[in-house]
Amino acid sequence: MTKKLCVALATMLACLGAQANGASVFSATLLGSNEVGLPGDPDGIGVASAVIDSHTGQVDWSITFANLSTVVGAHIHTGVAGTNGPIIVNFAVPTGLSGNGSFSGSLIDPDAMGITDFTAANFYFNVHTSQFPGGAIRGQLAAVPEPGSYALMLAGLAAVGGISRRMAQRRMD
Repeated sequence: MTKKLCVALATMLACLGAQANGASVFSATLLGSNEVGLPGDPDGIGVASAVIDSHTGQVDWSITFANLSTVVGAHIHTGVAGTNGPIIVNFAVPTGLSGNGSFSGSLIDPDAMGITDFTAANFYFNVHTSQFPGGAIRGQLAAVPEPGSYALMLAGLAAVGGISRRMAQRRMD
């Protein structure tokens, strides 16, 4: 019994080590209806993703969109759903990008260090266009579970199952 628990514990610790580098993956569905205050683009849609290292501020990001006029800005803002907030991470936008398209990049911004799996809902992606300068499409960040998180969960469930089984056998003896 002790050997099984040690193996389960070792597996869980190994999975936790995979997150030790501090990088987390986030995604968002971008819609005009998510804009707050001024109306967003009713036809605009998009998806955004970012890998953010909370230790270094490294941000690798990608935004794909459809049905937008000329894109003039894209950022991560501080703010929960239903509220507007200041820009904390500003993305470079290629000139003349409109219609359907995508753009991506990488940067280091110390302000990004506050974005973690636990605080993701406090931030949102926002894309601004010439037609909707206050914001065309918006989406709250959501943490994307890492494969290591699933392994950790499965190892924990296996350990609980093993302990429950062992306790049931002892009751029968």
